[in-house]
Amino acid sequence: MMNPQIKSSVFREGICYAFLFVVSVLFITICSTTTSPLMPPLGDGDSAIFQIIGKGWAEGALPYVDLWDCKGPLIFFINAAGYFLFGSRIGIWVIECLCLTVTAIFWFKMFHLKFERLPSLLWTFLSICFLGVAFNSNAVEEYCLPFLTISFFFILKWSHHQQETGQTTHPPFFAFVYGLSFAASFLTRLTNAIGICAVVFVITIFLIYSKEWKNLGWNALAFLGGVILLTGPFLIYFAVHGALDEMWYGTISYLMEYAGNSGIGITSSSITYYTLVLRLGICLILIVIGILQLIAKRSKVTGILWIVLGSVTLVYLMSINNWAHYAIIAVPYFVIGVIEWKDISFFHPNWKKRLLNCGFVILCVLSLAGGSIGLGRAYHNAGILINQNTSNQSTLAFEANLCTVIPNEEKDSFVAYNCPSELYLYMGVTPAYRFFTVQDWEMEQGPSLRKKMCDTFQNGNAKWILIPSNADAEIMQIIEDRYIMQCEKAMDSNKPALRLFRLDESK
Repeated sequence: MMNPQIKSSVFREGICYAFLFVVSVLFITICSTTTSPLMPPLGDGDSAIFQIIGKGWAEGALPYVDLWDCKGPLIFFINAAGYFLFGSRIGIWVIECLCLTVTAIFWFKMFHLKFERLPSLLWTFLSICFLGVAFNSNAVEEYCLPFLTISFFFILKWSHHQQETGQTTHPPFFAFVYGLSFAASFLTRLTNAIGICAVVFVITIFLIYSKEWKNLGWNALAFLGGVILLTGPFLIYFAVHGALDEMWYGTISYLMEYAGNSGIGITSSSITYYTLVLRLGICLILIVIGILQLIAKRSKVTGILWIVLGSVTLVYLMSINNWAHYAIIAVPYFVIGVIEWKDISFFHPNWKKRLLNCGFVILCVLSLAGGSIGLGRAYHNAGILINQNTSNQSTLAFEANLCTVIPNEEKDSFVAYNCPSELYLYMGVTPAYRFFTVQDWEMEQGPSLRKKMCDTFQNGNAKWILIPSNADAEIMQIIEDRYIMQCEKAMDSNKPALRLFRLDESK
């Protein structure tokens, strides 16, 4: 029979997990404006693209070959699973709730390494609030977060154990989890693995320095095993379907071009709370903690670990486009920062108490401000989706109205060029071509895409194409050579006219 004290502890732990589940569901329901059951059934931006490809995959279309985007297949698989299991975007919402619940539970476990249960629960709640700074519904980083969080939980456990015992080995199982995290990043956006790569590098150097060759070998095998376990099924699937090259291009090759064309994220017009706190503040906190640990000579390994992790992530976040959701991968650093801040014990007692209290107050304010920003963004996005008089809805309605001349039996032979991806969801149609949205932007970010794009529009047989008059000249020439314009109309004088073309089947 279970010991009453253990039984009571398990019960209290279960209550904490149930609370975190409720908070996670509430957060996703309020903030995930493109998948929440409270919102109209209309995606937005990247989320709409992922839903279109996921829904298509669930119905038999092959990602990259039939419907294309420059992300790894895991994000499409998650969206496909949501549509396959529930027949709508609600399935994606369910998966989002589960992902955040897992993340929150492991944040709680991380805090519980140094805090009592109730403070751990409070700090976990504040961490979820802090997530609101960068949260963007149905984003690739959101699905990497559970993998990254579990990895950082093990990294934190190892670093504390190494500090306390001076042990020079590293558990291979932890490396296996790091491999899963790396694979999840590879299968979404490889740069999401920047933190894990930094940590693995430091641990590898440490094991080499300690001459732990056998342990290093086992860790390398375990890491590789984690990578293979998650990536293997996807590689096999696309290889069997003869699309491995296309998957590799969309997952790695194109994104390397995209990264090369990314600009520095900080400009005079982009100094925001997100920029200052997530790109600078949280990474700098880790760097400062690492430096203080080196000064106090507590643990060189842990000090170097946090300095490298914070520095590498800071450089990455400062060198990419200014999209807030890229920094979701840095949210676990907030958790690490709180835990390590509490663990600092090398100051004069009076200074220590004042410093800790000041630091905790600042971190609480940051997290609550993050939550407010997240709620504000959700309210704004909800307004865009719900209010039928907004610019976004008016644009979609205008574009869809131009397409009312398309016969019902030909609506699945339609593609829009440089139009919002959510237009397909608005019209309830599947794109006829694999390149179905922001085509000019995609060619600008990755010049190698131009030939594929032109070949698609030159050789494809979509019967209807909607395209703005200011679209890429080469593409426009191809369409004018093969199609007959049915109508041309501008929404207002400040926007280019939209042209609807029908395939000239006599050619």
